[in-house]
Amino acid sequence: MTKQEFLDRVQAVLESEGIKGEKAGISDNDYRSVEFVYTWHPAISEVNGKDQIAKIYVDFGMSIISDMVSRSRIMREKETELMRLQSSINELKGDIEDLKKGVSLDMFQKD
Repeated sequence: MTKQEFLDRVQAVLESEGIKGEKAGISDNDYRSVEFVYTWHPAISEVNGKDQIAKIYVDFGMSIISDMVSRSRIMREKETELMRLQSSINELKGDIEDLKKGVSLDMFQKD
């Protein structure tokens, strides 16, 4: 999601809540936090996440988003660890399939 797309969604939330005359705005630093939380927080939906984060921003401000950064950071670490482990499992499954097919055992010998 781009910064402008986020601001457009914030503006739409403001208007839907009857807040007239207020123009959506956010600093680049705060937007980086918003984007990080939008991307990694486990409570943000993959389907409606853009609208959720805009509503959170309007209703609660940056303080709640700043609080969400820590959980988002842990989630990113766990997702990265899971991908690494899945890659190792896939490699192991490939080795098992190779052994079943009768490939040379030299490939599995340790020096």
